[in-house]
Amino acid sequence: MPNVCADNPGQSGIGRTFSAALIGFISLFAGLLLAPAASAAPTVTSHAVTADPDAVAESWSRQDLQSAKPAPMPVPPEAAFDIPSFDAAVSAKNGPFTPADPTAYPERVQGKVFFDLGLNRYQCSGTLVNSVNGNVVYTAGHCVWDTTTGDWVRNFVFIPGYADNTSPFATYAATTLSTTSGYSQKKDLSYDIGMAVVAGDPEADLGGSRQIAFNLRPFSRKYTIYGYPAQPAPPYNGERLAGCRSTVALRDAGSPRPMGVAPCDMRQGASGGGWITDGNYLNSLTSYTYCDEDPDLCNVIWGPYFSKAAKALYTSDVAGGSVTPTLKVRFSPPRVVRKRRVLFKFAGTGSTPLRFECRLDHQAARNCAERTVISRLAAGRHVLRVRATDQTGHRSARTIKKTFRVVLKNA
Repeated sequence: MPNVCADNPGQSGIGRTFSAALIGFISLFAGLLLAPAASAAPTVTSHAVTADPDAVAESWSRQDLQSAKPAPMPVPPEAAFDIPSFDAAVSAKNGPFTPADPTAYPERVQGKVFFDLGLNRYQCSGTLVNSVNGNVVYTAGHCVWDTTTGDWVRNFVFIPGYADNTSPFATYAATTLSTTSGYSQKKDLSYDIGMAVVAGDPEADLGGSRQIAFNLRPFSRKYTIYGYPAQPAPPYNGERLAGCRSTVALRDAGSPRPMGVAPCDMRQGASGGGWITDGNYLNSLTSYTYCDEDPDLCNVIWGPYFSKAAKALYTSDVAGGSVTPTLKVRFSPPRVVRKRRVLFKFAGTGSTPLRFECRLDHQAARNCAERTVISRLAAGRHVLRVRATDQTGHRSARTIKKTFRVVLKNA
């Protein structure tokens, strides 16, 4: 019986061998490891903005932008962890940094969020994510919904590439605001995730966006974190994009459990700032800190674990979800091979990490990897069909079919 080996070099050389009847390939793309998601079915709360988006965008003067207050961060629950030492975590490769040019790609898809609440004007941070309509911004739940008054913020705008009270790009006003019911109804910081659908086409204007990922294994995961912190001051003033290269060091109480990353000292103003992992995937955002409660934790910031709730926002009717994944075969065997082992290499693009699904001859379709080896093949004609699927279940527009024949010397 033929064997299949699916190796993905991006997964630290992890590889497994299975019967081709099962085609049990490693099903993960580009080293992105999946973790179990919470079982509770999440719901989304949305609010259609009735104000004219052009009027809202024009209502924000440069003076308004500069005088907007950093949004207060939520008060965290009582710490549910032991305070570790982070001395070993600080090196030349991690910790705070200043992006050289916030208007350059991809940093320009990070931006500042401004909104009204009561009689005050506030600021947060946000990230433009790849979507079918190119107009979805992720931020913190507390930057779109006020748990004290039980009401939505007003006059919400997103300004990408913001620096020193100006931006070379447009100001994008929200047409819809959304958050999770776990945050709006229960004030649960595990669900402190907000989303704005904005007028216009910022993804086209900016030349791109961040992809988004769900249910990744958090253990020791590395993030590049962006935001516009105004605290601590100095070094921050809320007018320049700041960054941290950080690693998951702690998990807090909750379900799913929020992640604590270190070293990073961003506080007020950084709320909603994107946590980017594995190159270009938004996978969490800044929610809260324990700095006011314990100075030993001022070098740790906390963000929600992106699982079903974050995905429910993204796939909601107001957001539209992912673009159609693309698929290509980077390498395949010739039409005639004279050995019982063949190699395939697949690639694709999508709004989320992709998995590949393969079907060899008339066997059942199974998950496969970017690099797939099929061995112990019988002589004769074989057909491999492959398609790509993203984390929301959106499939590539076509299934690629590759046909080859095994001709053995003694067959």
